[in-house]
Amino acid sequence: MSSDSGLPDIEEPWHRVVQLHVILGGRSYEERDPALLTFDLNDSALRPSTSCPSPGQYLLAMREVVGDCVVVLTPHAALSGAFAAANAAALTYRQESSRSVEVVDTRTAGPAYSLVCRVAMNETSEAGEARDVIKSVSAAVQMYGLVSSLAPLLRSGRLGRTLARTVDKVDTRFMFRVSGRRFRPIGFSRDDPTTIDKLVRHATQKATGPVWAVGFSGHSSENAGYCLKILATRIPVVCSWVFVAGPALIVHGGSTMAGFAIAPTSSLDPRGTASAPIQL
Repeated sequence: MSSDSGLPDIEEPWHRVVQLHVILGGRSYEERDPALLTFDLNDSALRPSTSCPSPGQYLLAMREVVGDCVVVLTPHAALSGAFAAANAAALTYRQESSRSVEVVDTRTAGPAYSLVCRVAMNETSEAGEARDVIKSVSAAVQMYGLVSSLAPLLRSGRLGRTLARTVDKVDTRFMFRVSGRRFRPIGFSRDDPTTIDKLVRHATQKATGPVWAVGFSGHSSENAGYCLKILATRIPVVCSWVFVAGPALIVHGGSTMAGFAIAPTSSLDPRGTASAPIQL
């Protein structure tokens, strides 16, 4: 996985997280470089941008990870160069090793990518299962969020300048839904608690069964946990994780973001059950 999954750099031989890069003023930093904590990533004067892990980073991870096979999970191929970079690394790796390597496009991004990675790690034990699990869960995962500043989304080209400036001036929350690569506005609200409640009600109009969930925030685990707490009052949550956005996601979405990503357990198991999770 790449660092935008939010998965920790745990000391396990079977697990590797490759780093994205954040570029500020022409200088590149690995996403988890502590030096990034000294910068205001919302400051457009820094000209912040990001780049995916290089093929060399993926190749090194493939060589180091322990197991009978290698499975690489990447964000949506249409939104990131990670899938192409990982495939380039896999091509080289196959020439030097007889161990199989599978590169899987999760067709998700941000907190939704984090959710798919976590479910895949919990629910698969063989490489052959990974693609089926990811295909099923990725098709069902939905992300709901809010931001109080649209400047990062304006910079990324997702929204028009007039809408972004209007929202920033009137101090309102902009609500949105993301499915795959599709970004859809939902509406506006006045404060975080009211907005999160509206997002939960919107999400649970159709989702009624047990779900896996990731609560996310651009600045605090408490805020992400609050999103999960409100979600759990409306729908059974089998397992949940807290996701605090890293620098790369803040560059594209801003530190004011909050919300949740959900996937019904029935997307994997028609009975709506799930195995005991590995907490990461």
